[in-house]
Amino acid sequence: MRRQEPLLTFWKRKALSFIHSAWFPYAVLAVLAWAVYANGMKAPFTLDDFSSIEDNPAIQDLKNIGAIWNFYTNRFLLYLSIAVNYAIHGTSLSGYHIVNISLHAINGMLVFRLLSTLLRLPVLNRALPQRHILWIALPGAALFICHPMQVNAVTYIIQRTTALAAAFSLLSLLFYLYFRLRDRNLYFMFCLVFMLFAMFTKENTIILPVLIAFMEFLLSRGFRKITTGKLITVFILLILFLPVIPASNLVLNGYNQSDPNSTFKASTSLNRLHYFYTQQNVIVTYIRQWFVPDNLCFDYSNHFSISKTLWENNAWLSMLVLILLGISAVFGLFYNKWISLGIGWFFIGLSVESSFISIKDVYFEHRMYFPMIGLCMVLIGLFFGWKHSVFQNRENVTGSGRKSLNAYGLLLGIMILAFTPVTIYRNYLFTDPVLLWSDVVKKAPGSSRGHSVLATSYLNKYEFEGEDPEYLTYAEKSFLESVRLDPKNDTSLCNLAKVYLLWGKLDACIETAKQALSVRKSVYAYHHLGQAYRKQGKYSLAAETLLKGYELDKKCSFILEALGDTYYDAGNMELAVKYYQEFLEYYIGDHVQERVDLLSSTVSDQIQ
Repeated sequence: MRRQEPLLTFWKRKALSFIHSAWFPYAVLAVLAWAVYANGMKAPFTLDDFSSIEDNPAIQDLKNIGAIWNFYTNRFLLYLSIAVNYAIHGTSLSGYHIVNISLHAINGMLVFRLLSTLLRLPVLNRALPQRHILWIALPGAALFICHPMQVNAVTYIIQRTTALAAAFSLLSLLFYLYFRLRDRNLYFMFCLVFMLFAMFTKENTIILPVLIAFMEFLLSRGFRKITTGKLITVFILLILFLPVIPASNLVLNGYNQSDPNSTFKASTSLNRLHYFYTQQNVIVTYIRQWFVPDNLCFDYSNHFSISKTLWENNAWLSMLVLILLGISAVFGLFYNKWISLGIGWFFIGLSVESSFISIKDVYFEHRMYFPMIGLCMVLIGLFFGWKHSVFQNRENVTGSGRKSLNAYGLLLGIMILAFTPVTIYRNYLFTDPVLLWSDVVKKAPGSSRGHSVLATSYLNKYEFEGEDPEYLTYAEKSFLESVRLDPKNDTSLCNLAKVYLLWGKLDACIETAKQALSVRKSVYAYHHLGQAYRKQGKYSLAAETLLKGYELDKKCSFILEALGDTYYDAGNMELAVKYYQEFLEYYIGDHVQERVDLLSSTVSDQIQ
């Protein structure tokens, strides 16, 4: 009779079998991604989420592909994915977060696959035992997943563009590696397809042909030999992909966020050289926060110090640090190709957003999403990539080789264990706008936008979570600070006028709304000004003001309702009915319908 296996031994055998299976690393990375980001599932829309999702008519009809294309050609695939989300569940938050977290998990798996493929190249590792590749690549991919600098690209919904572009980029690079290792043209076709997908997801993916050329230069000895003619054809095709992004603007007339006089400039307010000098400090900050993620901030806005010369804010010192890193990369060409590959990947990955192409916001953590992979490569190189490797001529990892493997595992284990709680906490901040923006203004007190959005969050709490006057007090304080930092911030001025309107401080509302209108004409400012006049009984002045807002947007529901209320209070029932009926075309509400029916009846009686 066969002896029954002890239960403990059975489960141990099953566990070991799973660990040695091909699915083990992917399961670990998927579980890690969801464990770290699940508490951010309730994070509401913020910043560009409103204009890109909630208030964006282009994504509200999935059948109208042309509208999505015309809205933002360079990010067509991003907005197509948003349109699919919208078609399934509208503005319900969970669906967007599920896609973002799943995408981040997939990217972690692609990073693992990339590192595993590179670790098998003899040109990078002379005699690294194959069985240890898993325990080198897996911690690197896990660090990519759980690093707190990644939160902006995952939990901030519209930054799906960063994660989606990274996914297409990683697929393109992987297929190029497969093409060069196996010399199958189909893999190169996939490389080009995913490169095209990446370029229609985010503009910074223009670096992909350059990154592939760099990898070819560095790793060519580890690739399968192909004819010179074939290699020339490959590079010609890669070069042809370089103008895809500018061509989509200039030839296809696609929408983009660049100023009309320059394809590669996202803000005319900052000189290119000033931006470049400032980026020296920004890049060094990125590197420091990768190793020690302290003082992470969702939105520095205009708080980050601008360097108008190389000598301001010690920008020269940061440049010196970066030059030394570049020298290390050159040194690595002869002694440690992993270090060269990682530093090159890092600099090429940041080259669009951290060079001479000036962008309104000089610092954003999500810009490190893809370049971060290069820093993971540098870590691998420090332990395993030296030309005279401790693994060389060893069949087993023993002695100093075992120490290197243990030291690497210990370092990354500490980083993962230390960073994961920070990531979970930053996700928690995203779930409450007041918490998030309080954190922003604490770390970036000079950010006018930060104070403005914090004040708006308090205003929303007042309107939707109970009319606690304390919220209006906090909102007023933050709006005033925002205006102090930027007197031309018409959004803050306009919303401050709303605070005064809700408070019943009508004279203050009128004065503030006029200030907002002196900066920029908006339906919101006209609405608050008109409502203040109406509450003062100045119906003629109120109607005149609201009609100016009506001229700006004849479909603006709150302007139409305010016009109806104003004419109703003034006793002009015919015009009240007119604007209430227009209002009903864009908003359905029982209280308005009842009022229109009553007024229509009254007007009919008067005519008779």
